[in-house]
Amino acid sequence: MDTKRRILFFFCGLMAATLLWAGARNGADLEKKAKSGRLPRSEAAFHPAPLSAGGPDAFGYRYMDSDEPGGPAFQWVDISETGTSLSLNGYDDDYVFPVEIGFPFTFYGQTFTEAAVGTNGHVYFQDDYLGYGNDCIPADTGYSVTENFIAAYWNDLVIYPGEVYVQTLGTPGSRRFVVQFQDVQFYGCGGDGPVSATLAPTALSFEVILHEADGSILLQYLQPAMGCSGYDNGADATIGIQRDPSLGLQYSCFEPSLQPGLAILFTLTPPFAPDVTFLDDLGRAELCIQRSNGAYQWTNRDGSTYQGTLVVANGGTAFWTNPGDPTYIYATYDARRKRARAYFSNSEDGNYNSLSDRNTTNNPACGSLGGEPVTAPPQR
Repeated sequence: MDTKRRILFFFCGLMAATLLWAGARNGADLEKKAKSGRLPRSEAAFHPAPLSAGGPDAFGYRYMDSDEPGGPAFQWVDISETGTSLSLNGYDDDYVFPVEIGFPFTFYGQTFTEAAVGTNGHVYFQDDYLGYGNDCIPADTGYSVTENFIAAYWNDLVIYPGEVYVQTLGTPGSRRFVVQFQDVQFYGCGGDGPVSATLAPTALSFEVILHEADGSILLQYLQPAMGCSGYDNGADATIGIQRDPSLGLQYSCFEPSLQPGLAILFTLTPPFAPDVTFLDDLGRAELCIQRSNGAYQWTNRDGSTYQGTLVVANGGTAFWTNPGDPTYIYATYDARRKRARAYFSNSEDGNYNSLSDRNTTNNPACGSLGGEPVTAPPQR
């Protein structure tokens, strides 16, 4: 090959390599920007819209919001005049630790008496920084904090023009630890810093409330928007709880799921302890019910198992599924004659079944048909 051709091939190869490198770098930059929360929602990946109830995760946490029948009522707890200021006004990408909770709080099986409060809309339990680059839960956050955190409004936020306040309320046994983010703003919405008052006539206000009595976590949103397209109402944020990079319960991720007056309650489901079991005489199905809270487990002969919550009526002799549950169950129990009948259908997989138990006194313990849970997620 002559010298001119060699030179030509060399420059062609160099140009191709340069284009490939530039494309790879642009992709990495885009990924970095998306993780940092700088991209509007239209440039982020698609994520399913949140349900008004969800879970349980593998540990047993569930959530319900104030749009769900039986969900928590929104009752804003204003501690801006009575609480302790964390002196974070004007701060970006920072945190305060230790903050005394005021009582032992158990989260994913671990008990804490001190918390960290981060400027980027989260509460956690160690002396480390959890940064602005939110990701969907559960995930390896890319920061020192990867375990045991509550993402109330995880995004790149600036505590401006307001403040973050904390206060422990109530009496022993029923105390509440309140973390109030009052009048905070998105970083970079309209510029590379806090948004001016002319661009942001409103600011974000939301709070985290930890309950001593049952270990539940309440998130409340007084004002989740400030007039920033692609950021408002959680469109660029993550909301949920996480134990570690493999376990957590997400409410929403990069979705405008929030609205003024919304409350989201995360609770730990108690262990399933049924006190009545109906077993079909022909072994077609089994229905176990915990009458104290209506928790049920229906198992078919093929091992498919469905779980949820029933309405318990007539002194515990009639049961039916709640509206929105894709599984429909209606059961009656003759407590005097010790007989039961039940009917079952599932709208998602088309499974239909029934049981007739003419002698409930000789039934084995719940679980005699085995099976693995295949509970469908709650529906709106």
